[in-house]
Order: sequence, then structure tokens, then C-alpha cells
Amino acid sequence: MATSSPPQRSLKIVVHWMTRDMEAFLASDNDVVLLCSSILSLSEVVKSIPFRCLKRPTLFADVLSVKQHPREVLLQGCKMLEMTCEEHDKILSELEIEPTCIDTLGFKKLVQLETELMTQLQDLELALEKVKQNLRERMDQSAGPECS
Repeated sequence: MATSSPPQRSLKIVVHWMTRDMEAFLASDNDVVLLCSSILSLSEVVKSIPFRCLKRPTLFADVLSVKQHPREVLLQGCKMLEMTCEEHDKILSELEIEPTCIDTLGFKKLVQLETELMTQLQDLELALEKVKQNLRERMDQSAGPECS
């Protein structure tokens, strides 16, 4: 039985370097706002965001390697979306993040880890396919000729 998945919707990606017109940026109907700041300036950055200008629910995410501090800071102006590790990883994988010249060490390690995991996943899929093929052949051999 075939199942269909919901149609994919493309995300609009706009790079926004903290301009003076944050209200116009937030009113521009973004799907995701990715906060790229140091841990020391995160509180100041979040306090400067005029959340009232958002037209609809918007996903705010950060690139910090620690999570408890950003969670506490973002809860000041945002509703926290609970998700499993698997949901988090699926969303992250769909973003197709590429390295840049301004990557932090933590981000570089994340990209390296993703590359290594994808390679291991491909190797695992190939190994599983070989095992399945081997099992099919053994089952065919053990069944022998059909009796009439």
C-alpha cells in the first residue's frame, strides 16, 4: 500500500545582518529566524527583537553549542517547541547546512559529524542490503525444489 507524504514547501532564506530596521525584517514573513550570536550577547540580541512584529508563528533557532542558556533566554520572548532528538535531527538535516568562512569550532565539528554519520549510514545501508540478499539466497537454497 503506497503512502503519500505531504507536499514539500520551500523555505525562503534571507541573510539579515542586524540592521536598524528589525521590525521590517520580522514583518517580512520569515519561516525561520536563526540567531547567530555569541553566548555573551544572546540576551541583548533577544531583548532587542520586537516579537510583536511577527505576522505568524516563526521558528527561532540558535547556533550556540550549549542549549540550556539559549533556552532560558529565548523563553523570555518565545514559546518553546518541544521535540524529540529524532525530530530535531530531521529538521536539521532538511536545512542542508553548508560550511562557511565564519563557522565556529562547534559548527565545524557538527558539519564533520554529519558528514561522518551520513557516510556510516550509507555503509550500513549497503551492509544491510548484502545481508538481506544473503538471507534470500539461503532461504531459496534451504527451500529446495518444490514437491509436487
